[in-house]
Amino acid sequence: MLIVLFGIKVSSIVNASMLLKYWSAFIFLCICFLIHPLFVGFHASNVLIIMSFLLALGLDESEKVQALDIFTKILACIISISLPAWLIHVFVFEFPSFGEIDNSEFKGSVYPMNNYLLFVTMATANTFRFYSMFDEPGVLGTLSAFVLFANKYDFKRKSNLIILIGAFFSFSLAFYILTFMGYLFQSLKSVRKILLSIFFLLLLAFIAYSTLKDNLAFQYSVVERISGGGVDNLDNRTGYQASRFYKSFVYTPEALLGIGYNKMMDKQLKEGQSYKLFIIEYGFLSIVCLLFAYYILAGKKNPDILFFYLLFILSFLQRPFAFTVWQFLIFSCATASLRKTK
Repeated sequence: MLIVLFGIKVSSIVNASMLLKYWSAFIFLCICFLIHPLFVGFHASNVLIIMSFLLALGLDESEKVQALDIFTKILACIISISLPAWLIHVFVFEFPSFGEIDNSEFKGSVYPMNNYLLFVTMATANTFRFYSMFDEPGVLGTLSAFVLFANKYDFKRKSNLIILIGAFFSFSLAFYILTFMGYLFQSLKSVRKILLSIFFLLLLAFIAYSTLKDNLAFQYSVVERISGGGVDNLDNRTGYQASRFYKSFVYTPEALLGIGYNKMMDKQLKEGQSYKLFIIEYGFLSIVCLLFAYYILAGKKNPDILFFYLLFILSFLQRPFAFTVWQFLIFSCATASLRKTK
């Protein structure tokens, strides 16, 4: 069905240059994430992800804008249910756990999670961060940063305010940095507004630090990572074995298309969360392919969309999830919304 939708979309394009770009993006995605992995370690989920790319291309602008609006409300609803329960669990009394969810196979390392029905937490963590229903607080933070930028930080909408509060308690450094950059960018339209924004953000940072300076989760997830330096922080997100392998791997022919999932498992290189793991598995060509695919998804561009594209690239440095269903769909819907609200 999605192939048909893609075909209808392509057939409606009269611009030969754009037609070539659409087909090129699709073919390159298939080569990097379907054909080559067939020989070195195939993920069936890759088929679904490429189908989501076709879906994103096939939807019209109004459908994408409406989809973003619906998703914003759903995310806010999820947070409004799970956040109060989590706050009670952390600061008042502990909720009973209803067993564990084992994500070890998906994560490539031991990753049990406590299931509290209304929210989950990392079973082996000594600190408390807000996960909501997601497998990592960074996923909630990154997703929230994208949604808030797409909605242009319109905090008159209750859903955006709820998302902001929920993402704050994720203690996701990615959320703080992406939101800080995005909010300042949206304030560039006037000197007065950007000065007020800088003052407001610095005031919030001071209040947050003063309030949470004794909170271990905030100290470890935010303060220590900032004081430790950006490059070192990115390196720390990759397991020792993978980091050591990556240093020599980048100079080999395999760096073009990657060594694949099978070799990664054989060499025990799946531990960690950073762009290095993605490059080891899929290679540098896949990065170029993804950047091109997202550029095509962006459609007709304006300054907001180009900056959003930059934020997407920056987010990939600390989390190797640029090739996912939700990233393709959120990016496509967000850019459509940014075109509408100039």
